[in-house]
Amino acid sequence: MAGSEPDPPDESPGAPPAATPAEAEADAPPEPPAQAGPTDLASGAPVGGTGRGAAPRRRPRLAPVPPSAARRAGRAAVLLAALTLGGCGMLGWLEQRMLYFPDPWGPWHVEGTVVDGVRVEPHAVPLPEGGALHAWRVTRAAPRPDEGPAPWALLWFHGNAGNVTNRLPMARDLIRGLEALGEPVDVFLPDYRGYGKSPGTPSEAGLYEDALASWAYVTEALGVPPARVVVLGKSLGGGPAAELATRVTPGGLILQSTFTSIPDMAARVLPIVPRGLVRTQFATIDKVGRVACPLLVVHSPQDEVIPYAMGRALFDAAPGPKQFHEVTGAGHNETWLVGGERYLRSLAAFLAACRAGPAAGGGPAGAAGPAPPPAGG
Repeated sequence: MAGSEPDPPDESPGAPPAATPAEAEADAPPEPPAQAGPTDLASGAPVGGTGRGAAPRRRPRLAPVPPSAARRAGRAAVLLAALTLGGCGMLGWLEQRMLYFPDPWGPWHVEGTVVDGVRVEPHAVPLPEGGALHAWRVTRAAPRPDEGPAPWALLWFHGNAGNVTNRLPMARDLIRGLEALGEPVDVFLPDYRGYGKSPGTPSEAGLYEDALASWAYVTEALGVPPARVVVLGKSLGGGPAAELATRVTPGGLILQSTFTSIPDMAARVLPIVPRGLVRTQFATIDKVGRVACPLLVVHSPQDEVIPYAMGRALFDAAPGPKQFHEVTGAGHNETWLVGGERYLRSLAAFLAACRAGPAAGGGPAGAAGPAPPPAGG
């Protein structure tokens, strides 16, 4: 290269004559031009880089994370995980508190007595895991005539508050009213686990098991034929009632003032909670399409707790045979009171259709019953 001294000639024996400096420079391959490295702006001196004559650039070394900072980051991660888990746990606790309102108190002294013409009998429904649900069987006190139709067993799953004692007035009115309309019923009312005198803690899976155990008790211990059992689910009770009707085939299913699902209700009551965080489902809307028995949906446009639109959605999702009865002007807990005679007649007509079978739209196959009126009608 220009400006550099050539290597001395090889003087070993037999070596070819050394090339002259000019020839050596001509034969050598050209070297790439030197690249200047970074320089100090003030002095112009190289400060590193790859240029010839420049000091080799040192790879920058990352400063280690101080132990105190690492500990703080670890603590923050643990705290974030705890808050996440704690938040989910808090939501689960809040969900439980908002869904179930069991009450151990009530006029239990009426058990084994006759009240307003009906007899109240306590029963113990065995559970597969051990223990038993406390239940009432409410029947007409006076003997029924032998020539009349056999009574229905109305297996009633109540709402989310109180216990069976709170349902005695409605059970009495159903027994009296339907008897007068030619469709006698006996009412079987179990208390879910954690309600009334039933031990345990309520949960979705637990209520499903309670419904199945109650069905087994009515059809086996009490000996009622399945075709003569009509399942009634009111409000929260619509969840276990619909689930039960997908596992067994009762004579009929009545859903009164019932929601489509708990996530749908949560979106209405607590819209800020993501649906994915709602653990309890009670997805009745997904069950009614698999129900093989006749269905009656009862709902009020003035229901202040569960929207009327949910009752209509349940009706629309069912394949039939099905009927819809609207109770105008009734609040959530007033359906049977405000509905009065018209409400009782709708129940009696449904029971008569179930008794008659497919020819009357009451069997597993047949035309749907009356459709609900347009919204606001």
